[in-house]
Amino acid sequence: MTCRAVRVHNDATTNVIRGKGMERTVRFAWIVLAVMLSGCSTENVPPTAPTPPAEPSPAPAPPPPPPPTSPVGFLAGMVLTNGGGCIKDAVVEIVSGQGVGRKMTQTALCSWWDWEEGFLFADLVPDVALTIRVSAAGYDSKESTFTPSLSRGGSNEYLAIVELQRSR
Repeated sequence: MTCRAVRVHNDATTNVIRGKGMERTVRFAWIVLAVMLSGCSTENVPPTAPTPPAEPSPAPAPPPPPPPTSPVGFLAGMVLTNGGGCIKDAVVEIVSGQGVGRKMTQTALCSWWDWEEGFLFADLVPDVALTIRVSAAGYDSKESTFTPSLSRGGSNEYLAIVELQRSR
């Protein structure tokens, strides 16, 4: 901004203007003059460039992909009598290998042809053997070792069949 020399009225002129009822106008002129002069400086200051708008922040990085999961296997089967019927309330427990301590109770009456009603242990590592103990009231307990499978097909080739003998 360049400052110009401004001629200021002397007291006589101000008094004349005041006498004519122009007091408010003069007061306003003095305020405008004061504001204009307050922005002047005798230093040569180069104009500043306008500040560029802030760049938007980059989008947050996507979360890392989950670690690859290993294949999940299962062990499905049934506890049968020597006649081929399922033993209701037979308890199947993993006693060694992966999943030690997990238990299931076969609660339905089933048969060789109704194998969906047996027992199922999921979330096992395929091809890693485990041993189960099967017990039921009135029957001798039995331990058997099986290897979990990757898929449960429509046939009973993946079933773990444990046959219990009646207690003597």
